[in-house]
Amino acid sequence: MVSRSGTSLSFPAHEKLKSRQVIAELFQQGKRLHEGTLKLIYYTYAPEGAESPNIQAAFAVSKRNFPRAVDRNRIKRLMREAYRHHKAQSFSPKGNKPRQCAVMFLYAGNKATTFNNMSEKFGVLLKRLNQELDSGASTT
Repeated sequence: MVSRSGTSLSFPAHEKLKSRQVIAELFQQGKRLHEGTLKLIYYTYAPEGAESPNIQAAFAVSKRNFPRAVDRNRIKRLMREAYRHHKAQSFSPKGNKPRQCAVMFLYAGNKATTFNNMSEKFGVLLKRLNQELDSGASTT
């Protein structure tokens, strides 16, 4: 799928965060941002290979707040869709250092939300993440 500006709106398998080791490091050493009920944990590290993507993302919803799987899956679907729409305009790494970034989005609310609300929060969070990554690239 391609947006009006010509950028790809896909979320292919190689951009999905699956590595247990990276997820463990993400929760131990990652930095946190939040916007309302949406939380973001990110962790940057040196890339393993030249073919690896710049950003790998994962999405999670609390089983305590949403005991029914159908509700959790719907919120994760909304989160993935909002991420797909905002990732192309948000991630523009500056500098020439290759970087790998693992990102985990957590929905901490206890009520379902709409796509428009989710998309707005993703826009704000991804813009703040891009600023954090750019400021970190200039200092390291």
